[in-house]
Amino acid sequence: MRHDNAPEDGYLDLRRLSRYASISVRRLRDLIKDPAQPLPVFRVGAKILVKRSDFDGWLERHHRPGPGVDDTLAAIRSARR
Repeated sequence: MRHDNAPEDGYLDLRRLSRYASISVRRLRDLIKDPAQPLPVFRVGAKILVKRSDFDGWLERHHRPGPGVDDTLAAIRSARR
C-alpha cells in the first residue's frame, strides 16, 4: 500500500519520508546516524534522500514480534493438533 502519493520506488526527502513512515524528521536523522544499523541514505549536496524500497527493507529488518505473539502462535499450533 502506498501512502502520501509516494512513488512505488522513488526517492523521498526526510519530510516526505516522515509523513510516509509516521516518524519525525528528528528521529529519522537519529536513525541515519545509528552506528549499528544506520538508515541507508543518498546525499546530494546538503539534501538527504531515501529510496522508498530501501526504507521499507530496513524497516522490515527491524521488525520484532510484540509481547505474547509467540504464546499465541503456540496456542494456535496446539489447537490444530
